[in-house]
Amino acid sequence: MKILFQFALAALLASCATTFVEKDKNWKPKSEVPALMVHYSYVDEYSLQRGQSMLEAVKGAMEASQGKQSPLATSGEKALARLKPVFSHYNMQIYFDRAAAEKAGEIQGVVKARRTNNSGETKGFLADGDWLHPDTVEEPFHMQGTLFQDKYYKQIATKTLAGAKDKVAVSMGMTVNAKSSWMVGWTCVASFRARALNSKGKPVFLVSSSGESSTYWFGGKDRYLISACPEAAEKALASLAKVKPGVL
Repeated sequence: MKILFQFALAALLASCATTFVEKDKNWKPKSEVPALMVHYSYVDEYSLQRGQSMLEAVKGAMEASQGKQSPLATSGEKALARLKPVFSHYNMQIYFDRAAAEKAGEIQGVVKARRTNNSGETKGFLADGDWLHPDTVEEPFHMQGTLFQDKYYKQIATKTLAGAKDKVAVSMGMTVNAKSSWMVGWTCVASFRARALNSKGKPVFLVSSSGESSTYWFGGKDRYLISACPEAAEKALASLAKVKPGVL
């Protein structure tokens, strides 16, 4: 049985992120580097904390089986559209290759991240109400607190990039949470974090930020996801433009 050894507390991920951009001092690409998206998740902490109802879980499963976009998937895609220019600014061109990403699932000896909701139930990193991009895998390596990270990162690069020196492997996640006023007004807080590894498994790029939307009145949770959360994501990413890159 495969045991994976990556520890990360999702509560840490969900908390307000410190805004920073860090790069390896020797990593200075002069042209766009292909950046394979191995993992891209959109994590809904609000649903996890309150406990998703059985009706919502069934509805979400039916939408997925029918190929329909859920509000969370729509929100995640909107955030992704805003993320691509950020990576392009640092000479990385995001692309998807599901076959290459799935090879990360062959990694041995890693404990995957887990989360616990307010009922005390422990789940995997992704829970009911979360969204994973269909061309990526549940193998997040962008969080803090990874044990034996050098060995783990090297395996990620070896499996997914297969020695391609001109490429990087990327893991990123957007975590959103809601604040409501008597279920009438909704505000979304978004926290973003991403890490890129070179072909040797060495981190060359790390970024983190957070943002909060304005208040959206009425419309319920779907509107919060489709309207408020993309605005929060926009503000989180806009804050990066004001940050001077540091050194990893």
